[in-house]
Amino acid sequence: MLNAWINTRKVWYALYIGEESAVDENGDYTGETVVKYSAPKMTRANLSAARGTVEEDIFGANIHHTKTMATAKMNLGIDENTLVWDEEPTLLPDGTADPQTAKYEVVRVARGHYHIHYALRQLNQSHGDSEDDG
Repeated sequence: MLNAWINTRKVWYALYIGEESAVDENGDYTGETVVKYSAPKMTRANLSAARGTVEEDIFGANIHHTKTMATAKMNLGIDENTLVWDEEPTLLPDGTADPQTAKYEVVRVARGHYHIHYALRQLNQSHGDSEDDG
């Protein structure tokens, strides 16, 4: 029962949109690019407490990931460029997700016939979260 409500928790994800040229406060191009993500979407998924050998076998032994996320929802559009939060994310003024506040990035996707597993790598957090928190 992968998507049994009792086994799931709220997670938010933002899909990678692309890059655009950065502008300064005067509207002039700076020559830098800014990575853009979609407005965050909430879903319920099974988020593991910690990485284990079962998950390692799904993605291969050479991929570094912190946790896994699994769901039977096959049409979320999550790929290797997606950011994930386990708390409601901070929004930018345009309504898109602030990528600086993301807790995880998806580093690998393993599709089955009836479910999908995502390997998540914890991003560096300035507020000192532990990598193995549950």
